[in-house]
Amino acid sequence: MQGPPAAGKTYYGAQLAKHYNIPLITIESVIEMSKGIEGEFADEIREALESERNQMQEKEQERLDQQKEKAEKMGKVIVEEVVFPPVF
Repeated sequence: MQGPPAAGKTYYGAQLAKHYNIPLITIESVIEMSKGIEGEFADEIREALESERNQMQEKEQERLDQQKEKAEKMGKVIVEEVVFPPVF
């Protein structure tokens, strides 16, 4: 599930997991699990998570830039910056 921060992804994911009686896997839970893991596989997990975080940040920044352009054309101002916390 993808979406901007505070859009309800975790909430609706939890609701779906509960309804279908399946485990809820979040990026945060994978990060927590991988913190205690050492070795090449753990490094691959961290690199994949970092890459995903960077892609999400770039996508969200592009979306925000498009909104700013539209707002400026309409004479409005949007002041916002997308910052995703580091994986580790």
